[in-house]
Amino acid sequence: MSGSEVNELFPGYSIPPHYKALYQPQGGFIESEAAIKTHVEA
Repeated sequence: MSGSEVNELFPGYSIPPHYKALYQPQGGFIESEAAIKTHVEA
């Protein structure tokens, strides 16, 4: 989906229209900084 579609579906976001996104209703999100820190410390 495009950034515009994300912004429409989730009004709190302001993603540039040319960006692409993948939406999985059953999915979640990963806090990238915490994931990287955990990986480095492992």
